[in-house]
Amino acid sequence: MTSKKPKISVVVCTYNRGRKINKCLNALLKQSLNPNDFEVIVVNDCSTDNTADVLNNWNVKVITNKVNQGQAQSRNNGVGVARADIVAITDDDCVPDSNWLKNLLKVYKDPEVVAVGGKIVPYHTDSWLLKYYEMNNPLAHLSFRFDENSGIFYSAWQYIKRSYSLRQLPDKTVGLYTIVGANMSIRRAIFELISGFAPDLRSAEEDDFWNRLRRLQPNAKLLYEPTAIVKHDYDPQFKDALRRNRSYGAGLAHLFLKSEGLRVPTLYPFPFLVLLSLGLMLLSPYLLLVSFLLVILLYPGWLIEAIRKNRPQYTLYSFVQISLELVNDYGFVTGYIKLRHTVDHDRDKG
Repeated sequence: MTSKKPKISVVVCTYNRGRKINKCLNALLKQSLNPNDFEVIVVNDCSTDNTADVLNNWNVKVITNKVNQGQAQSRNNGVGVARADIVAITDDDCVPDSNWLKNLLKVYKDPEVVAVGGKIVPYHTDSWLLKYYEMNNPLAHLSFRFDENSGIFYSAWQYIKRSYSLRQLPDKTVGLYTIVGANMSIRRAIFELISGFAPDLRSAEEDDFWNRLRRLQPNAKLLYEPTAIVKHDYDPQFKDALRRNRSYGAGLAHLFLKSEGLRVPTLYPFPFLVLLSLGLMLLSPYLLLVSFLLVILLYPGWLIEAIRKNRPQYTLYSFVQISLELVNDYGFVTGYIKLRHTVDHDRDKG
């Protein structure tokens, strides 16, 4: 390890990912930057598998949490020992491109840039779900405002607009509203200004993070740099996608209850329309066909893509999307019910 101050610090949090962390670290230590210009910090969040043994094989700085603290606090722990003025964050199941750090750093030549997010693509696309992720990126950064000042009509309009196009960002630098943690970087001084990620959040902590930044600096310059690429090694099992969406919905419920997130509940409306149409089957079983067609028509982005590429099977991805949104709504509702008393109690104590 050199005493020279690096240009950028990379923080990777890991928990029971001994199998995947090797690929991530191998890619990080093969960056095109001079090795003295960056450092890698791994936060082991009290893993119970062989993660600690795996990390011993790499020349990186390791922080080991004595108890499991969650991703938000683990990231804070990593940034807390970072030496560079710019900090990049990625996940232990991500594989950065060799020019990832170099392409992030070049954007910071503009002193007004506060944070930069890069492109996130699937590591594999050899299953139907991974192909879905490739076409409709669940980790696409948000390029429009969607915060506590977003009214219900604005939110609904943005949701309808997005149903006509799949979630992708253009292959050019554009402004962002929020940045996903799998491929994000930020000036350390700004990170410290907003006290990092909220440690009490186990999901949706990134939404909370950027909302707090926007309250302090409404015109903060966040940019998307498409050449700063990481490949995300998604779990190809559909049950994992359902689990993550349910967890994210519960995290949004926590934000809503804390009154630090959105003023309106973050619920997807289309699943409720389909559930209503299914309920009408009690009047006539033929309405099942109506429900089937409704799902396809509610997500015209998939229909447009099916026609454009002459792949009618792409319309079936509408059912994947509505399933994930439905589980997200379920997570929000159940999370709201579970957390309402706890958050109210904490607020009364404060």
